[in-house]
Amino acid sequence: MPLYPLSPAHNVESITSFALAFYRDFTASVDPAQFVMAGDSAGGGLTAATAMLARDAGLPLPKGLILICPWLNVAPNHPDQTAIAPRDAILTLQGIREAGAHYAADRAIDDPLVSPIHGSWDRLPPMLCFGGGDDILVTDARALKAKHPAVDYHELAKMIHDWPLFLFPESRAAQQSMAEFARSAKIHPSAA
Repeated sequence: MPLYPLSPAHNVESITSFALAFYRDFTASVDPAQFVMAGDSAGGGLTAATAMLARDAGLPLPKGLILICPWLNVAPNHPDQTAIAPRDAILTLQGIREAGAHYAADRAIDDPLVSPIHGSWDRLPPMLCFGGGDDILVTDARALKAKHPAVDYHELAKMIHDWPLFLFPESRAAQQSMAEFARSAKIHPSAA
């Protein structure tokens, strides 16, 4: 679990540069068929962006990606987010709007490095993704499933942001799904 630089002290340029350098060093000594890369919330967006950067750099890819309530679009502009916002116990539209602007810095909000949902999801390894019905970021997870139907997507109604990481019975089931995915994921031929 790398301790990567955080916004607002750092922006997308330095954070993704760190992530790719870490990934490059890590994969130099590890068989990609032996690991799954995962992240939650902003870390889910960084996981996706790092996988895209690694793919584009011709680096070996992990056998799978796990995205837990990922933040894939830093612009909170989906109409459903306004309806979900009063039920979200953790995130606010204003908070993610401001955090997204700090993170993007001089880059456009829809730049795939900033908002990976706008990037190419081709030739990435198999993905397991989670979303919660009472999480304003669920629209990002739904957009990923719509854009990339092969994603194994699990959404539960009335669940909060990052619910798979908590101790709810539903969280335990999600954690079991993640363990099974990590054990059974096979390296995708185009990701090798």
